[in-house]
Amino acid sequence: MCDLPYVGNITKKHLAKNVGFADVAKNDTWLERVSDFVSAKYVDELTEYLSSEFDESKHVVDVILWRFCADNDLQKT
Repeated sequence: MCDLPYVGNITKKHLAKNVGFADVAKNDTWLERVSDFVSAKYVDELTEYLSSEFDESKHVVDVILWRFCADNDLQKT
């Protein structure tokens, strides 16, 4: 991925995912919380594992995890 002025790491991944440039998951607050909960070192580690385990893209894994967290109002404990 490249550097873009005024665009941070999370937004960069979000743009790449939504525009279709890359099959990535964004390391936002929700996915960081899920990763911590399951003791994954990084969001990428979690999404890569789930992507290969369920034969889905990282983008789909991202959306499913994000939607579950948002719908269930999961808060950091």
